Amino acid sequence: MTKKDIRKEVYARRSMLKEEEFRMLNDNLHSNIKEFFNRLDEYKNSKTLFMYSSYGKEADTNKLFDIFRYDGKQIAFPKVTIPENRQMNFVVVTDIKELSAGYKGIPEPIGNCYCDEISQEAIIVVPMVAFSKEGARVGYGGGYYDKFLSKYKFRKIIGIAFEFQRFDDIEKEEHDIKLDYIVTEKKIYGGLYE
Repeated sequence: MTKKDIRKEVYARRSMLKEEEFRMLNDNLHSNIKEFFNRLDEYKNSKTLFMYSSYGKEADTNKLFDIFRYDGKQIAFPKVTIPENRQMNFVVVTDIKELSAGYKGIPEPIGNCYCDEISQEAIIVVPMVAFSKEGARVGYGGGYYDKFLSKYKFRKIIGIAFEFQRFDDIEKEEHDIKLDYIVTEKKIYGGLYE
């Protein structure tokens, strides 16, 4: 399957999720994420976590914001700054209410306190449409994260998704960035978990 075919299939699967099923998937996912991060040394030793605000039927990140803040982490969200160059920067957010509909309606920070220079001490949680157990990622096709991750080094790159977003055969392109871990509602892929 091409990345375009994979996106189409995942979008169709997401649209068929009933609210109760979506809530249960997220509850299980949040439990797995909490357990995973509590065991991850890089998380314990990082002051900052770069993450994204979920949109539509993506794996929910709003509850994660509260978990990470409770753990004392500084949290930064992406903000598209130059769409024609596929450029985004991350902005520190202290309250989820500091996000508002931005580029393509996706929640973004309303402030401009960019913090990209601290990325080497941070973990980043990235959005995705699909993944393979080997750490390949299918994004939304804009190339924003591949471009960003090629410029900045992070302690760990982590994807969160639902198990139905896993595909065994994902075509790899030269600019694709490999994920260190993927956490789903059922399993953790990568590192010592394989």
